[in-house]
Amino acid sequence: MFKKQLLIEVVFYFALVIFFLTKNDYKCKLQLSQTFTSVIEKKRKKESIMKQTFKITGMTCQHCVKNIETAVQELNGLKKIKIHLKKETALVHYNEEQLSSEAIINKITEAGYQAEVI
Repeated sequence: MFKKQLLIEVVFYFALVIFFLTKNDYKCKLQLSQTFTSVIEKKRKKESIMKQTFKITGMTCQHCVKNIETAVQELNGLKKIKIHLKKETALVHYNEEQLSSEAIINKITEAGYQAEVI
C-alpha cells in the first residue's frame, strides 16, 4: 500500500514538473514569435518609405528654402527633406502610406512656389 501511494505521488510530481516545464517553453516560444512579428512589422514600415525628387521653381535665397522646409515639415508622414537651391530640387523621404507626392506639391504651392515630380 505504501509503495503504491509513493508511486502515485512520484508520478504526480513528475507530471507537475513536466506541466510547468512545457508551460514555460510555450511562453518562450510565444515571446519569440511576438518578437519575430515585431521585426517583420518594423521592416514593412521601413519598406514603405518613399524617396522622391521634386523640381521647385521660384526659390531665390535660403529664406525661400526655409519657407518650403517649414511648410512641408507640417505634413504627417514626412521623414526628411533636403532642398538644393542652385539645382532647384528637393529630395523628400516620406511614408507613402501616410503622405503622397500630390500632398507635398500642394503644400509647396501653398507656400508660394511651383513644384513637380521629376
